[in-house]
Amino acid sequence: MNLTVLLHFLLGPLILLFALLYKIFQPKDINGRIGYRTARSMQSREAWQAANEFAANGLLIAALMTLLVQVIAGLSLDDLTGIIVSVVFETVALVSLIPMTESHLKKNFDGEGNRIGLRAGN
Repeated sequence: MNLTVLLHFLLGPLILLFALLYKIFQPKDINGRIGYRTARSMQSREAWQAANEFAANGLLIAALMTLLVQVIAGLSLDDLTGIIVSVVFETVALVSLIPMTESHLKKNFDGEGNRIGLRAGN
């Protein structure tokens, strides 16, 4: 196994480490530095927390699935093809988290960041 392949296989565990850290140490307050930061997620503290929880779970799933794809591709494909398959899968998985998280927020929060379905006083 050459150095390029070895470094590629370290990427999955590194993303898993970041996903676990994000899951454990989610940002509690809205900020411009750390967390899932979009206009919709930053409308209210409740939307912020929901977005970061959803994104952390999605990142953890994407990291675990990437590891699985890396192992399968590494065992069944030549080095270059395995790297390409893994990188494409990983990229699609990570990028897809954005529309999935936004959809989650849109289903659960109105345009002002208030949870949908909750009436005042409940």
